[in-house]
Amino acid sequence: MPENIDRPVNLIGLVLAVAFVAIASGAALFLKANRLVSDDTNPVSNHEAAFYNVYAEIPEEKIQRAAFEAEWVPIDSIERYNEADIVAIIRVDSIDRGSCYDQISESQRIPYTYGRATVIKAYKGRFGPNEQIDYASHGGISRTEECSEWYFRYEPRASKTAKESLPEYIDYSMLGSVQPEPGKFYFIMADEARRENGELAYYQIGAVPPDFHLVDIEAGLEPAQVLVLYSWLNEGVPLSTAIPFP
Repeated sequence: MPENIDRPVNLIGLVLAVAFVAIASGAALFLKANRLVSDDTNPVSNHEAAFYNVYAEIPEEKIQRAAFEAEWVPIDSIERYNEADIVAIIRVDSIDRGSCYDQISESQRIPYTYGRATVIKAYKGRFGPNEQIDYASHGGISRTEECSEWYFRYEPRASKTAKESLPEYIDYSMLGSVQPEPGKFYFIMADEARRENGELAYYQIGAVPPDFHLVDIEAGLEPAQVLVLYSWLNEGVPLSTAIPFP
């Protein structure tokens, strides 16, 4: 049973009263520690680039799954392209944590999923080959106790007198929204989320089109070659057709 839902991270050169020791073969000894779910100083940095899903470590019986319905308001893709800070094909490398706490507004909100991704093809934004980014996507799994303020405000079935009967984790997202899976490729239109000091915290991905789509890039990375994979269709739709942008 996991003690938290954060990914173990390599503590190289950090002063945590542990030593970096060279063994006889010359290999390095890495000492690892877990970050608490409430530690939001930098929720998705300082870890290895590898496919990883922290949600897979949570026993199913400890999760209450829920979803909410919302009316999807059509968004003009060209207008969204012009507003977005990054338009790209990414590969999700990790899901490192889920949290109801937004470090930017310092308040609770619907759970978000935090992790790292590799930029495969940038249509907008300056990124080097295979550059990694931190992302936050709408919806995810978080400790229920961390979401208590938000949960009791928006979940009508919850009762403040029944806190002891609540599940340990809550999985909450918009019906029909796309959720990231490590190792898969996605088309994103995302916005920078910056801390008060101006430092980039992550790229925030919305829940509705055209922000986030599962894609197939086997044929190539040009918009006419990338196929958007809709769950209700048997065949992919070319990105240039599904989401026209400049």
